[in-house]
Amino acid sequence: MMIATTFEKELKKIFGDDLILNNTKYVGRNCYGELDENIRMKARFVSMGVSSHFDALRLELINRTEGEIDATVIRFNEIWGKKSVTGNTNSRDGVSPHLWISDEKLAWYLYQPTTKDFDILRESVKEYASVFKDFSVEKEKKQSIKKQLSDKKEMQPKKITKSKQNDLEV
Repeated sequence: MMIATTFEKELKKIFGDDLILNNTKYVGRNCYGELDENIRMKARFVSMGVSSHFDALRLELINRTEGEIDATVIRFNEIWGKKSVTGNTNSRDGVSPHLWISDEKLAWYLYQPTTKDFDILRESVKEYASVFKDFSVEKEKKQSIKKQLSDKKEMQPKKITKSKQNDLEV
């Protein structure tokens, strides 16, 4: 049965090799990765009602010592909307994008998401992750850079200007 491999292939279109997370791993139907030193993310396709129709991506944030922090579901029709499919007379107003299992194979039903669709999904995942990411390391880096610039500025020779009262100012 090739279902797990296909789930991994679709997850890789979103997460790639460390596009969003560090040390990204794919196991069965799941994607795992590190958001920061203590927080991990687990991502998987889920069904929101119809068995074998995977129409959403579930994201779980897990503290490596304390357990689940938060979880959310990104529904494809909410970020992509309904998609029209040329030649489809059954759904003239479009179809809600979803993966489905038919004859033991996983595939996108009628509509294959584009690179732009996956970019939109990836940005939604990044936005969610940014709420929980430990920015203290990045903040420390910025403060260090500001200090270096400040120190550099203080070491530069100061200009001497002549004032209106013929006094010299530094």
